[in-house]
Amino acid sequence: MLTPIRYYRLLRGWKAAEVARRLEISPSYWSRIESGRLKPPLSLRRRIAGIFQLSQTVLFGVHP
Repeated sequence: MLTPIRYYRLLRGWKAAEVARRLEISPSYWSRIESGRLKPPLSLRRRIAGIFQLSQTVLFGVHP
């Protein structure tokens, strides 16, 4: 399934491992977030939105 967060990562040409490294989380944790199997805590959603320069609503479909 192509989630919004995966779509925007691919659009930027970033590898999943690169995003995980930038966020200082494990690649497996990032995979669960990106696939929608795990809802990250608010603090991490803010960091993710920051590196993508998009709102949390766009990436996760939720309000902060």
